[in-house]
Formats: sequence, structure tokens, C-alpha cells
Amino acid sequence: MPNIFESFGGPGGDVPGGLPGSRVGIAETFPRILASGVFTPTTAHWNATAIYLPAGLKVSGITFFAQTALGTGTHQWFGLWNSSLALLRGTADDTSTAWATGTAKRLALTSAFTTTYTGLHYVGIEVSVSAGNVPSLASLGTAVGAGPLRALTPAMTVLDTTTADTAIAPTLTQVASTTASSPALYAVLD
Repeated sequence: MPNIFESFGGPGGDVPGGLPGSRVGIAETFPRILASGVFTPTTAHWNATAIYLPAGLKVSGITFFAQTALGTGTHQWFGLWNSSLALLRGTADDTSTAWATGTAKRLALTSAFTTTYTGLHYVGIEVSVSAGNVPSLASLGTAVGAGPLRALTPAMTVLDTTTADTAIAPTLTQVASTTASSPALYAVLD
């Protein structure tokens, strides 16, 4: 019996093609038909979303989708973390490279990574600006609120406001406050 991720476009399902650089996706955080929300991250904060990946999947890049444009950027990193929130592979800093309204941005991992276990991983983004806006991103509705839903494990989203904005986060630290959260962001791995 296929798992829900395979039924709705995860590994082995109908993941999107037509990504930047003529790439074809191999996994997505959730089915793109559900990407009905728009979330604007806070500058210099890491936002990560759980993604189910099988063992042996080779990942070379990550794509996020902007709904509004990036202002004057200073840092742009994407990354892939394991279930313990330890960095598996990240991208180089895309610094001030433009990101227009309504466009996909793909960043290549510093080197390809092959998953070593089947289960939850996390895909995340950090964008910093010196002026203007952080781009708003395609997401799954609104953030998971406070209380018992947010306290369930494993976490489906991670908000890290503690990692220094000088390099990709070697580990993500979940904000302790149950009132701080971010929605599930839509991302595609290739």
C-alpha cells in the first residue's frame, strides 16, 4: 500500500517538472495543489518544513516559490536537515541575487546528497534583507497555532530564530515558545 506522500506527489508520485534549469522534481514537501497560502518569513530566521524521503534518494537542489519579490537581499540559503535537525547538505549563500515576484528559485546543494534512511527530513530556507521585503513564499495555509496541535511530535515545521546569520545553520533549534510557528512551506527537491 503506498503511503500518503506517494499518493499525493511525494517520492514515486507526480512531482513537478519544469523547474528552473529544466529540472524535474523528485520530492515535494506536500502536494502543490494544497499550496493555497502565502507566508512572509522574518528576515534572518530559519523556516523549515518536514518532508518524507526514502533511503537512497539522491538530492542535488532545492526550489522554493516566491509570491512577492525579494528586496535588497544580503543572504539566501536553502538546506536539508535530518530528523534530529542536523544539517545534511546546504547551498552556497546566494547573497543579493534577485528573486522576482511569482518565480521559482532553485539553489544547488554544495554537493549531491543521498538519503541514508526512510522517514522525515526537513527542508528549509533563510533569507535576510538590508532593505525592502523578504519574499513571501508559497505555503500550506496558515501557521500551526499554539497549544496541543503545535506540541505534537515530530514537528512538522521548525522556526529557528537563534542561529547566527553568518552561515548556513549546522543544526536548527526549534523556538521553545508554543506561540511562535511557521506554516509548511512548499518546496521541491531535485
